[in-house]
Amino acid sequence: MRLAAGVVLVVSGVRTLRAETAIGAVILQVIAVGAGILLLAGLWTPIAGSLVAVIELWSIFSQDGDPRIYILLGTLGGAMALLGPGAWSVESAPKECLQRSKIVDRASRYGVQGDSIWGCPQTLAVVTMRLTNKVATSV
Repeated sequence: MRLAAGVVLVVSGVRTLRAETAIGAVILQVIAVGAGILLLAGLWTPIAGSLVAVIELWSIFSQDGDPRIYILLGTLGGAMALLGPGAWSVESAPKECLQRSKIVDRASRYGVQGDSIWGCPQTLAVVTMRLTNKVATSV
């Protein structure tokens, strides 16, 4: 979803910037290209998605022609603003990997098992295994 919206924003923005247009449209397209690049990279996805939604809403009322592409891109921008970056974005990968490894290292160093005092969330597999063991031992 991020890739589709980002590619369309960058390509249409560059195409509009190559044509001679009014300064208002140029500023709008520069912001749209910037938001498209952020979406392609997976950085600041909620902010970039909000920008896309606002820009495309503005474009629906200010641009001539068929508003369907603006409605589609505005909807995608709003969805990305609400859904967030996702697992395959640059934004989420380092934060989760680095913080998770630090938390697990600290917890194991101090002998903390299960729920960590640092707020390390348990995975579904661990919770399921513990529930299965409790049911098996109580029966």
